[in-house]
Amino acid sequence: MLVAPGNHDLDRTQNDTFDQGEAVAAGSQFFDPTKAGQSKRQILAPRFKAFRQRGTADGANDWILDPVGGFAEVIEVRGRRVGIAGINTAWLSKDDHDKERLTPGVPLVEAALDRIKGADARFVLGHHPLTWLVEEHAERLRGLFGSREVIYLHGHLHKTEGRREEGAGNTFLVLQSGAAFQARDDEPWQNGLLWGEIDLVAGEVLVSPR
Repeated sequence: MLVAPGNHDLDRTQNDTFDQGEAVAAGSQFFDPTKAGQSKRQILAPRFKAFRQRGTADGANDWILDPVGGFAEVIEVRGRRVGIAGINTAWLSKDDHDKERLTPGVPLVEAALDRIKGADARFVLGHHPLTWLVEEHAERLRGLFGSREVIYLHGHLHKTEGRREEGAGNTFLVLQSGAAFQARDDEPWQNGLLWGEIDLVAGEVLVSPR
């Protein structure tokens, strides 16, 4: 099972004095996929302790602490190579006013995409929609997603939606899913999930929301 963290998967009371603006400033090494970037992100590591401890049997959630700050796998399905990159859009999550203050770190995302570039289909798994990211970073990611022809899977807004977005003169597909369980169905948040299938020959993605 491949999992990316959201704003409810971290303790936002831990080390909450960091500066969101400084982390995303031009020239910052905060999101570099290097040892230097890893060192700067250590201030955020304690906030994701529970997420890491709830990791899968193979300990995959430890990628939070890695220099690459994301995961990327290429698996074979029915003779086709499927690439899946996991990104952390909740790195800078502080409170309920995070909109347009977040980023998974453009260099970290680019490094993850490089590791799946040879796949027949490429998926990016994150939590927040691009509209919740710092505007400049969102535009750069649209360019990356468009040029790499990815399908971006995300949640956060508790509703199901599919749409095409444009980046680098190309379009890419975005699929949004609700929360599998957030509250009882008679409360404001409606639970849901998506089953999906991709047909690479026909160039189609078939989605069945539940």
